[in-house]
Amino acid sequence: MASVLSVRIATTGEEVHSLLRYLREGALSAERDPWFSSYEWLSSWWECFGDEREPFAVAVLDGERPVALAPLCVGPKRMLGLRMRALQFIGGSDSDYADMVVAPEGREEAIAKLAANLAEQRGMWEIAELLHVRCDSPNLHPLLGSLRKLGYLTVLAFWKVSPYVAIKGDFQEYLGRLSKNHQYDLRRKERRLHSAGPIRFRILGAADPDVRGHFEQFWEMRRARLAQAGRPQLYDECRHRALYWKLLERSEPGHGVHFSVLLCGERPIAYHFGFIAGKKLYYYTPTFDPEFHPFSPGKLLIKYLLADAFGRGCEEFDFLLGEEPYKYAWTSHSRGVCNLFVLPRTVRGIALYLWFGRVKPALKRQAWLVRLVRSVRGEKRA
Repeated sequence: MASVLSVRIATTGEEVHSLLRYLREGALSAERDPWFSSYEWLSSWWECFGDEREPFAVAVLDGERPVALAPLCVGPKRMLGLRMRALQFIGGSDSDYADMVVAPEGREEAIAKLAANLAEQRGMWEIAELLHVRCDSPNLHPLLGSLRKLGYLTVLAFWKVSPYVAIKGDFQEYLGRLSKNHQYDLRRKERRLHSAGPIRFRILGAADPDVRGHFEQFWEMRRARLAQAGRPQLYDECRHRALYWKLLERSEPGHGVHFSVLLCGERPIAYHFGFIAGKKLYYYTPTFDPEFHPFSPGKLLIKYLLADAFGRGCEEFDFLLGEEPYKYAWTSHSRGVCNLFVLPRTVRGIALYLWFGRVKPALKRQAWLVRLVRSVRGEKRA
């Protein structure tokens, strides 16, 4: 890498797309996550949500060659009753993984240049809230080191885990390694469902004439499922609906949206809206018809999705964020995901540092102790 690096900053929507094209053209590529750091995901999300934020994407160049890209923006944030300008990843909380994209050669120098530029532009932001960074990201510790050298306070907080299936060998061999109870339940539920009608698994593409109808059914099924579970709708349903459809329209075979349906006879009973990129299949938004709950259509859908991943030659099936028990019926592997908060050494910054680094973790531990005591007391009363 050349000893002198330059920086390009995108402060308009057009400039953001210009920098993101480095990803589309293959000048830079993500090592750990080929989808949520892709041009298709980031540009589509920005088109749907960018008007609520200020662009602040930063690229580091070695001559004309890009060696690092931080897809960032600035948005409003309220913390501890304070309104703040927060530096965030493009993709926001919709990205289960988020990171900078950095060339392996000269990584530390490029990240140091990025960090120095963020410090120079500190008038644009008051806190950096970098969510959903994989704990095994090769960029994480060089970034932490650079920011601390510049005098910033940093808090690295563990967030959640993402279970995943490491795909090896044959699908039937994989099924045979699952627990006997799980295998039996799959066979039993599949037989019961088959008695109601023939089962079909179908992958839908943007060119299919009936894809729009299936998309509408998927969205309505998801709304019904969330309502039945007592869970709130997406905070901005219209924008998310537009994002999903935009991603589907722009997908290409083998890269982009992986949209599938499980049918019993001619009736759709479960859908999955996920992604496929870089030999990985991402399990993103599943849903099923609540009327078919006794048949466990969600469980059967996962089986067909895994079979498809094996058949495509994928190397990983990623369940993404959340350690729901049903995921561990399919795998014992998981990876950690963390949130990084960067704060200036001001009165407000120190207060937030103490909140994120000391008070909030202590409250979480206290809540855990309270739940434990209550559960023990409940067992004794029983």
